[in-house]
Amino acid sequence: MSILDFEEYRTQYYEDPLTKEVKSFEATDARLRRSLREYEDMVKIKAALLEVEKTKELPNIYQQYKEDEFPAEVVLRNWFDEFLSGLDDIEAMIQGGLFTAEDARPFLLYWIQIIADRNLRRKGGASFYDPFLDYINHSKYANVEALFQRYGYKVLPNPYKNNDFFLKSKSKAETETEIETETKSFFCFGEDDLYSALCCAKASKLAYENEEYVRDIVKLWCSNQQENDSQQVDNLEFLGKIIQDFKSES
Repeated sequence: MSILDFEEYRTQYYEDPLTKEVKSFEATDARLRRSLREYEDMVKIKAALLEVEKTKELPNIYQQYKEDEFPAEVVLRNWFDEFLSGLDDIEAMIQGGLFTAEDARPFLLYWIQIIADRNLRRKGGASFYDPFLDYINHSKYANVEALFQRYGYKVLPNPYKNNDFFLKSKSKAETETEIETETKSFFCFGEDDLYSALCCAKASKLAYENEEYVRDIVKLWCSNQQENDSQQVDNLEFLGKIIQDFKSES
């Protein structure tokens, strides 16, 4: 809840279940996004990490990801699952007549709004909040979706992806310039095809959003990372792509 409550860089602590060592991490947006991958991707990464354990000379970046980063992602995922399971239970109690949605409103509305209402989120947080809504959707928290609807919000998959426009890699300075320019005037394409039409439709929808959200989405489009299709590659190749992204974010 502290992460959701505008505290993305507060230091978080957890106990390693194997060593009982207390470890810490910051809940950066990049780490939060990685923790919210689809279930199949997390399984594939864990399987790959078990494979690389057999390697005698493991590269340092792999060792760092295996011992520190992936456990932190799993901890974050567990925290979000506990939070969502609690909301799921509350909806079940409302349906069971233990109390009404109005009874629960003072305790729930704030948390629902900072997740689903873009005007109340922290600035620059769309790269986390939108994947969180995706996570609720693809993890099939049906009761959570029903609970959000009771208070006037829908849990919809985010239409914007970081590979919408297949932008080439850019330097940091070029990316920052691109963000400033494209936030004001959206991308334009001359090709008359379905894909370009879809991208332009996505861009035009942003005309109804506030500037901060537009800026967040343009940052997503300008990022160097691309969507990884885990089903098209084997475990180790997929892990290699994950490590490459992690290295670029570190």
